[in-house]
Amino acid sequence: MLISLFKALDAAAKAVKGAFDEAQKQLADAREAVIREKENCKRKMALKCDNCKKLKCAQAEKNCKGFLDKAGKWIGGAVNSAGKTYYSLT
Repeated sequence: MLISLFKALDAAAKAVKGAFDEAQKQLADAREAVIREKENCKRKMALKCDNCKKLKCAQAEKNCKGFLDKAGKWIGGAVNSAGKTYYSLT
C-alpha cells in the first residue's frame, strides 16, 4: 500500500511539473509574441512618421518657394520702381 502511495505522489508530481513547464512555455511564447508585435508597431509607426515628415517637408518647401518667389517679385518691383523714379529725376 505504501508503494502505491509513492507511485501516486510521483505521478502527481510529474503531472504538476508538466503543467508548470507547459505554463512557463506558454508564458514565454506570449512574451515573445508581445515583443514581436511591439517591434512591428514601432516599425509601422516609423514608416508613418517618415511619410508624415516627407509630406510636411514637401509642403514647407513649396510654401518657402512660393514665399521666395513673391519676395523676389516684390524686391524686383521695388528696385524697378526706384530705378524708374531715379531715371525720371535725372
